[in-house]
Amino acid sequence: MVGTAQSGAIATFVERKSGYLLAAVLSDKTAKSFEIAAKQCFAAIPTKYRKTLTLDNGVEMSSYEQMERTNGFRIYFAHLTQEVLDQAVEELNTRTRKRLGYKTPAQALNLLLGCHCKKHTILGRA
Repeated sequence: MVGTAQSGAIATFVERKSGYLLAAVLSDKTAKSFEIAAKQCFAAIPTKYRKTLTLDNGVEMSSYEQMERTNGFRIYFAHLTQEVLDQAVEELNTRTRKRLGYKTPAQALNLLLGCHCKKHTILGRA
């Protein structure tokens, strides 16, 4: 994640089975900073549970081979299409959340914006 006006960056890692989030503030947007953040985040996860990591194609991931050696997992790169991205967003925005009173993020946003749609809407889509 990158801040407003490219002001900073955060590395985020989500464990696939539990959904547990690991995050670290990056000192800059270099591959070395990302590598250090990954090492710090994954230090709490026993090596036997570190199997794979899927990354996007940002330049900060360019030291992926060193990250594999340091952290003990195999790295893959996502090759997303708009269709796959839309499906992921749809799934995340339609999953109920306890913190939202068991509403979905789409329902919560529609209520916040005063939309009383029966079906959720995706912002920016007709």
